Amino acid sequence: MDNLFSASPLTGDGFGYSTSGGNYSSPFFASFLLTPGYLEVFSAPPIIPGFENLGLEDSELPISFSATIITVPEPTSLLSLPVLAGLGALSALKRNKLSKFTHKKLEKVS
Repeated sequence: MDNLFSASPLTGDGFGYSTSGGNYSSPFFASFLLTPGYLEVFSAPPIIPGFENLGLEDSELPISFSATIITVPEPTSLLSLPVLAGLGALSALKRNKLSKFTHKKLEKVS
């Protein structure tokens, strides 16, 4: 399993997850079939390691699979916008005050 998702089909390694009942599932894209398509390896206890060790409680069946990629902004990026805007405003105010102070100082010297 590589757990990679994209706009293209799943890879041949697919992705895996476990259920609360202790079962495991691994959907993947079977490009090696005469008619390529999606399969799911389902494993239930007792789990015997190795892909060739499917027991009576296990299965490898065709499935339909689709995924939609949704971009969700990170919460920290949403919070950082007002903070950065505030820092920028403070910086501009400080620069403005410093500029006025420097200008007055130059007037007194000349």
